[in-house]
Amino acid sequence: MKIFLLEDNPKLREAIEETLSENGYRVDSFEDGQEALEHLDGSHLLYILDIHVPRIDGLELLALIQGRFIKAPVIIISSFVDLDVIRQAYRHGCADFLKKPFFLDELLFKTHRLCGKLHPLIPLGEETFLDLENALILREGQSLLLSPKEKRLLELLVRARGLLVSFEEIEEYVWEEGEVPRENIRSMIRQLRLKIPASSIQTHKGIGYRLIVDLSLAPTIAN
Repeated sequence: MKIFLLEDNPKLREAIEETLSENGYRVDSFEDGQEALEHLDGSHLLYILDIHVPRIDGLELLALIQGRFIKAPVIIISSFVDLDVIRQAYRHGCADFLKKPFFLDELLFKTHRLCGKLHPLIPLGEETFLDLENALILREGQSLLLSPKEKRLLELLVRARGLLVSFEEIEEYVWEEGEVPRENIRSMIRQLRLKIPASSIQTHKGIGYRLIVDLSLAPTIAN
């Protein structure tokens, strides 16, 4: 799963990258707010932002992220203890605030919590549910078995909670053995659309897919 990191301290940035990467996350990191802004594309499931960085500060970037990608959680990391700054961060929509210095394990815990584990029964619309534990689609009284790759693809789309998932992310998460032809992914999407409401998977031509369903009944459970 992709995480967006903005931190201008090289040693701390590298330490955070290493910790998250060792725990299965893919990290896109930036030291400059303007550079970070240019790479906002909606593909990240979590944003970790320092406040004092060059050109565009973390609070301004936070406001832009929440304006574009309302469902994406943001962790602010900062040495600031000014209550007004903390209030401003929460007012702009940050999900959590970590004061520097902090333990990397604490950041990892918060990352796990905000990325979350999925509820075992996910509503997909039109009386259709994804049973993750048993790799089943439950639809109109029928149980449709998912292949291991179909399950992983649906899990990835659900985890994104309405955000765009790129072909590259699908390859990395579903086909762990390496690169696959795009047609293999398209073929699997066609198969899934036979099992769930077809309109729930939205195609972004040449980029990837987005799951368009109401996931308000699919809460996350902290690890």
